[in-house]
Amino acid sequence: PEGIVSVQIDHITGDIYALGNLTKTQSKKMAFWGGYLYRQRNGDKNPSLLAMSSGGGRLVAFRPQDMKIDSPRRRIWIADTGNHRLVSVNIDSMVVSEIYAFDNMIFCSGLAINPADGSLVSRWYDSSSFQERIIHIRGGEAQAVFSSFSDFPWASLSPQNKSGDLFVIDAKNTRKGIYRVPAGGGSVRLEQKSSSKVPVAMAID
Repeated sequence: PEGIVSVQIDHITGDIYALGNLTKTQSKKMAFWGGYLYRQRNGDKNPSLLAMSSGGGRLVAFRPQDMKIDSPRRRIWIADTGNHRLVSVNIDSMVVSEIYAFDNMIFCSGLAINPADGSLVSRWYDSSSFQERIIHIRGGEAQAVFSSFSDFPWASLSPQNKSGDLFVIDAKNTRKGIYRVPAGGGSVRLEQKSSSKVPVAMAID
């Protein structure tokens, strides 16, 4: 597959999932345009193209930018960036279970899952205030984690640790580094300062 934007592993089955965007040439061959989701089963050499279904029809993501797998709860979260929505899909049936979209919120991108309760935070751009926002989804309800996230205009979300703290990579010139946002609220604190190189991704053991 080409145009891959995210690769995740189902830690229960060992299957590998790849999310990406089709090129124009691929779209003509496959008779549809948009994002794709491949699965390579554990021990299988050949990946298979998956189709997400919603309401009896096919749901196609447009320019998706991120994906996270919540293995214990058997779901895949997809940032359907081009359609300005967040999609939750059952990993076994590929049936869409939830779709979230918000007024004035566009370009959903970064995703991070809290392993403790399966809640999710996602990064959006607020077209009314020209700021980035972080939205928390827990138990089917969505609310803003922070009223304003303008302090991190070039931020990307990274995995949450077991305590539910959120880690943010900030690439802005004056503030390069990794920051920790406490799950229970409180002040954002610097975890690691970067003076020259800009971190783009991280993983938590």
